[in-house]
Amino acid sequence: MLIKWHGMLDALSPEERVRMTCSMFDFAREIVTASIQNEVPDISHGDLERRILHRFYGVDFKSETLDKIFSNCRIEPSDGSAVVDVP
Repeated sequence: MLIKWHGMLDALSPEERVRMTCSMFDFAREIVTASIQNEVPDISHGDLERRILHRFYGVDFKSETLDKIFSNCRIEPSDGSAVVDVP
């Protein structure tokens, strides 16, 4: 089965592989977002983005490092309103 999977991937162009990877990441983000919103229905956009960052990269970075990274990000609200800096 693994050989067949590698064969299918080898048949794709590099552009198709990138598109496929981006699509899988977007889908994973949707699942994580829905999970967090299910846990905390009235979560703010900034807190949601912080939790997504921790969910995706919490194994690779210490919590303090992720908070530092996040504090340097400008979060665009999903409703199109003004940009919010999240401390």
